[in-house]
Amino acid sequence: MKDKPLKYIILGSIAGIAIIYLIITLLNQLFERQVISQIKDKGELVVLIRNAPTIYYEGPQKPKGFEYELMAAFAEHLGVDLRLKVYAGIGELLAAIENKEGDLATGAITRTEEREDTYVFGPDYYTVQQVAVYRGGMKRPENIEDLANFEIQIIAESSYDERLRQLKEEYPDLEWETTDELSTEQLLYQVWRGELECTIADQNIVAINRRYYPGIEVAFPIGEEQSLAWVLNEDLSELGSVLEDWLDDFDEAGSLARLRDKYYGYVEIYDFVDLREFHKRIRWRLPVYRKWFQEAAEKYNIPWTLLAAQAYQESHWNKRAKSP
Repeated sequence: MKDKPLKYIILGSIAGIAIIYLIITLLNQLFERQVISQIKDKGELVVLIRNAPTIYYEGPQKPKGFEYELMAAFAEHLGVDLRLKVYAGIGELLAAIENKEGDLATGAITRTEEREDTYVFGPDYYTVQQVAVYRGGMKRPENIEDLANFEIQIIAESSYDERLRQLKEEYPDLEWETTDELSTEQLLYQVWRGELECTIADQNIVAINRRYYPGIEVAFPIGEEQSLAWVLNEDLSELGSVLEDWLDDFDEAGSLARLRDKYYGYVEIYDFVDLREFHKRIRWRLPVYRKWFQEAAEKYNIPWTLLAAQAYQESHWNKRAKSP
């Protein structure tokens, strides 16, 4: 017969597709190995990062932060040193990775439609929810339409700005100001001080900072949840697959859950009155005993803040307190 049976045509097509898939897979693996070799040859992973309580900060003994520890674990997995370049704001951070000043950027970078048109994203590693924030005891915004009656300031070039621009199409009276001189944490501080009526922030940032600024409250969520993801140097786009494979293993081992619990597990435990009293005692009682805590800590080679915390649990730094 001149015409091949249909089954041979189908089998040939399947075989062709399988070969193409195999070639693509092998090429991807080759590119991934080249990226890993490139990083290993220079002996370091260069990460662009922001300084914030939810991202990276200098602890008493060593650096800390949820996103910092993720990057430290990834660098250890690759067998290289971790080198950080710290930037003040999200705009500076994204401009730096666009200029290829590092291998990747991290810093609570939300994956958005506009950003995906400009940057190469790696895998998602955390989910966040934008919320409207106001000071408790003050007038509360009830919904998005009501925000038009409030003074709002947010971070420039942020996912919050992008979301509000989308909402303005439906709510034309909505107005806000942007700043590239203040951080989200600083805007939350202004809300707490009563210097600003409202701002927009991610729920996890609010949850951590309300311990420093008791009284800031969430009015309502804005839009759907979004994902945080790493942004890659476009010359190292294959690093995304390497990150994804590592993150899957990191997650399956339970390490990601433990890290989330370490930095966010306690945030639901919140008592405004207790926190308000705690802040008062830090201001008025702690200075009286601080020198003694530091002397004892130096003697026994332990952090003085640990001693202070233990003493607070036992007596609230009250000299008249007695053990039961």
